[in-house]
Amino acid sequence: MARTVTARQLLVWLHVVTSVGWMSQAFALMALLAGAVSADRATALALARAADHLDGHVLVYFANASAFTGLVLAAATPWGLVRHWWVSAKFVGTFVQLYLGIFVLHGVLHDLATVPDRARTVAMVAVAG
Repeated sequence: MARTVTARQLLVWLHVVTSVGWMSQAFALMALLAGAVSADRATALALARAADHLDGHVLVYFANASAFTGLVLAAATPWGLVRHWWVSAKFVGTFVQLYLGIFVLHGVLHDLATVPDRARTVAMVAVAG
């Protein structure tokens, strides 16, 4: 007997996949930056370029898809967006993290990837902070 998948189930699945993807890419980014701290100049630059590429071409899409699917799920359930404080807190936390990552971290990673002398120094600050 075939089981039909509802739109909500598909949306939940997509939200879980994109959220796990966002988190795993963030850990990969952290590992690349941590590696750049103790690496020589050429390796630090290569790691910074990899981090910049990962951030600009993979992580941003997972992050936005996760936030969007979470927003739709919250709006389509009885919990709503503002009915419970914890849903609102998750909403605010997600969007602060999302846009700080896009507008602040992305610029730092781009600087790391394009300015060879700054790669190790900025990586150390990024990992320490």
